[in-house]
Amino acid sequence: MVGGARYRVKGAVVRSYLKHLEKEKLLGRVVEQLSEEHAALLRTPPLVGTWVDAWALIETSRVVLAIGGPEAMKRMARETADTHSRYDFIRPFLLGVMRLFGVSPATLFSRLDDLAKTSVEGMAFRYTAKTATSGTIEVRYLIDKPIPAFCWMATTAVLENIFAICKIKGTVGEPRISQNSAVYDLSW
Repeated sequence: MVGGARYRVKGAVVRSYLKHLEKEKLLGRVVEQLSEEHAALLRTPPLVGTWVDAWALIETSRVVLAIGGPEAMKRMARETADTHSRYDFIRPFLLGVMRLFGVSPATLFSRLDDLAKTSVEGMAFRYTAKTATSGTIEVRYLIDKPIPAFCWMATTAVLENIFAICKIKGTVGEPRISQNSAVYDLSW
């Protein structure tokens, strides 16, 4: 761990993954390929506000990637981010930020580090504006455990969801990866 950070997510995130796997009829196939500890998390999902080890979702993404390829994994990341952003305890916060600071990707990207803390622990986000309609975002995992390369594809899909929330067409560039961090170019 870097500075004692743990990589954890709220149970609501796990439930978003579960909902997607059920919808895609992948749950049984995925669970049978997970470690017993991580399979148990999907069989008996935690309460939405409970913090749990996020590595289970990385393992879940690995299995979905193996079963359905990169597009299936990115679709899961995009849909789970969308589902999660609609939860009762997240949506008011998002809407409040947009009401106070405006509905633009820059508004959300510049506050993503704070927004993410409601759902994820052990990651950091730093947005740098380049123009009024472009910038970069650095995404860092604050743990010593190496992050699999496919996680950056999933992060791309999550960042794309911010454009959808703002109802703006945007582009997330290919990640420039360095150890447990990546920098993405953003434009809209």
